[in-house]
Amino acid sequence: MDAFRATLEEVNRADVLVEVVDASDPHSAEHRATVQLVLDELGAGEKPRLTAYNKADLVKPAATGGEALAPVIGGSVSISAVTGFGLDTLRLGLSSLLASLWVDVDAAVPYAAGELLARVRERGTVEVEYRERDVRVRGRVAPVLAAELAAPPSAGRRPCARAWTGPILPRSGAEAGMAGGKDWLRRAGRGSSPTARRSSVGGGW
Repeated sequence: MDAFRATLEEVNRADVLVEVVDASDPHSAEHRATVQLVLDELGAGEKPRLTAYNKADLVKPAATGGEALAPVIGGSVSISAVTGFGLDTLRLGLSSLLASLWVDVDAAVPYAAGELLARVRERGTVEVEYRERDVRVRGRVAPVLAAELAAPPSAGRRPCARAWTGPILPRSGAEAGMAGGKDWLRRAGRGSSPTARRSSVGGGW
């Protein structure tokens, strides 16, 4: 049980959960109840979730060929890892769920928060504008990243980001770019302007 709990503790870092259930197991309801109990104890019981009932080929004749459609019903979908039944529906359902959770952001990130900026560019759909004192980030990101961008500074700590209250102005050319990879920020020295190197490594959902 301790090992099971340790594995589930990782879910606190997730935006959504995909719960995979053995559709052929007569005790699946009991297993789901155990999972829910541990999730509740971890404070993740209410996270958005998509339930995938695997091994549908063992309980549904239509799933044996892998070509029939598998609709999402009540936040769950029947799938078969063997025949491929329902996998496309699972991907679409997960994409839709993630997209529904993303939020609009418009924040100023200090150059000292380069690690946060790299994660935002890798995992979000954002435009960045490099300015003299900070980097303006506009676009859509997952709730966890949005919370980091909007988090107020704690005592003795510099803020990771500060909200932008001015108007949203269109930018073009080298002043703005859609995130398609990671930016590693470098500073030549104190008081100098930052430079950036963009790689072609993409990422994120």
